Amino acid sequence: MAAGSWLLQLRQSHAAADENNRKGNSLVSHWQVFYQFNENYAPYAGASLTSLLENNRAAQRITVYLLLENVSDESRKKLQALVQGYGRELVFAESSALLQKADALGIPQYRGSSAANLRLFFPDTLAPEGRLLYLDSDTIITGSLQPLFEADLGGSWLGMVRDSMTGDYPAALGFGPNEPYCNSGMVLFDLPAWHQNRCGQRIVDHVKQVRAAYPNPDQDLLNMVFRGHIAVLGPEFNFQPCHRAYSDKVFFANRGARRYYTEAELKNARLHPVVLHTYRFLGEFPWHKNNLHPDCAVFDEYLAKSPWKDYQKQPAGGGTIFVVEKWLYRLLPRALFFKILCCQQQRAFCQLEKQLQSGNAARPANNEKEI
Repeated sequence: MAAGSWLLQLRQSHAAADENNRKGNSLVSHWQVFYQFNENYAPYAGASLTSLLENNRAAQRITVYLLLENVSDESRKKLQALVQGYGRELVFAESSALLQKADALGIPQYRGSSAANLRLFFPDTLAPEGRLLYLDSDTIITGSLQPLFEADLGGSWLGMVRDSMTGDYPAALGFGPNEPYCNSGMVLFDLPAWHQNRCGQRIVDHVKQVRAAYPNPDQDLLNMVFRGHIAVLGPEFNFQPCHRAYSDKVFFANRGARRYYTEAELKNARLHPVVLHTYRFLGEFPWHKNNLHPDCAVFDEYLAKSPWKDYQKQPAGGGTIFVVEKWLYRLLPRALFFKILCCQQQRAFCQLEKQLQSGNAARPANNEKEI
């Protein structure tokens, strides 16, 4: 489906959903949302936050917590004006103590920053009331978050969406084929359960007594520590780029034997996504110049509505390997390209996991999912 047609269908779908939400009564009147990022990611977080506020005007009350690392005063003012412009509450949460805690525990940084680890400990700082939604800065919210805040967690402590691109890698961590391994780009915390079960301390204990370093530090930690206590939510709440770039037939032929969503569930999520997770595609994000990211058009739409509407895209600068990857993507049949990509990625994750288990490797600063 062409980007323009998909965007039009998306707007129509969520306009109808928003109208239904206005007519109904939300079971959760206060939504708490938080982001974590540094100055480099401020424009992208601004686009994400704009999309959240724009598509959730009907919500009764939204409090946005921002956990920042070295973010400029100029960016802070833009963020404050953005949130206040929608009549919502903004809290610049204290993050220095949490950053120091993550560093002291030896949890690896991500791309030279500890900001990604803040989500592991921030829920401890809030009262044990209601729910708390974490969103990555590279997300675009395209619809009402009401169904997410009202989702049945079935007594679980967290709600997450299965990860699409790890294949059989979780087996290297000891997960069985039917056990969920989830993506940490969206995490719904049940705050009463989090406090009651001392979840923050469970992370500390695991890091001290088991291990701190994983190929995907915060994501692997959440899956390992809370194994059996994560409710699997629908793919529409963390819809990942591979499902926009490749057909379901190609995807299921190459993702391995792990349990996943059905084609019907993916079709529904593709038509009615709530959270688009726009992580790297062919080495590039949608904010890079000349990218081929499937979510570029919708990202550009909200970037243009944000305080960073004058943002100038720059090349990703990922090196020769990504130039070759883009060339192969254009040249090869999608099925063949995706097969090669999945094999390469799974091999890389599993090799790194073996090295980390043996203590012979430090996690590369630039390691992240690639599709």
